[in-house]
Amino acid sequence: MDLQSPHAWLPLPHHRPQRLDHARGLLLRARRGTVWITIDGDLRDIVLAPGEQWVVDSSQPLVVSSLGASALVELCDEALHRRRDRRTFWQQIVEGLWNPLSRDAPALVRGEPA
Repeated sequence: MDLQSPHAWLPLPHHRPQRLDHARGLLLRARRGTVWITIDGDLRDIVLAPGEQWVVDSSQPLVVSSLGASALVELCDEALHRRRDRRTFWQQIVEGLWNPLSRDAPALVRGEPA
């Protein structure tokens, strides 16, 4: 599979692995089930539990499959994901500054979690 979208969902039925080519920089997040990732020519195996994520750091093709029952993987362009996180952070700060009833505004400006 060669992903041509900045964001996608990849269902992984039991015993139906998917091959991903040109995936370097892609963020993979396990949304349902346990996901097993193996990279061609690499001794590592990556296992993601639901909610865990991993950014592909290899240019080699990889195989993604479910361990046990079916799984669901969210695929997101890592650069897009970072921009979205940064925008969300700044939106929180701006909203806190414009909302005089917000107690979290000073903490957000100092970089503390709300």
